Amino acid sequence: MMKIIFREIPDYLKDKSTIITQVMFVSIFALVFINIYSPFNASSWFEVGRIEFFFYSSAFILSGMLVIVLSKLIFFLLAGRLKLTYLLFGIWHLLEILVLTAAYLVVDLVLLKSEAELVERFTGLLFITLLVLAIPYSLSWRCELIRPFAPRGT
Repeated sequence: MMKIIFREIPDYLKDKSTIITQVMFVSIFALVFINIYSPFNASSWFEVGRIEFFFYSSAFILSGMLVIVLSKLIFFLLAGRLKLTYLLFGIWHLLEILVLTAAYLVVDLVLLKSEAELVERFTGLLFITLLVLAIPYSLSWRCELIRPFAPRGT
């Protein structure tokens, strides 16, 4: 187990098309998940009707996707220069989630004027961000892990 975390990640996890596909998949999944399924009582975040909630939550999610796009862009630029191990790959994604949570916290405090305690609100947003991103990230990694074994066309 210890050997694997220090092994370099495969090239396809650093590939531009893989990164773009992952960002698109995560964006679409988050939009659908929050707007259709409405987990964590998401519709109570904004005191508006269903249509307005769709637009507010979509803007909220898409602003978060900008953070992920910037993170993936930096990742792509560094991936060609550094030896990225599975450990660093995992740490990168955890830091990405922390930065995204901090960005959501700023939006929550400034635009939504949340009056919750700072640590309590950050922890709540961290939990939501982890849950919303855990599903698409793990699905996209799983698909990418299968990719090297898929039959290739001629």
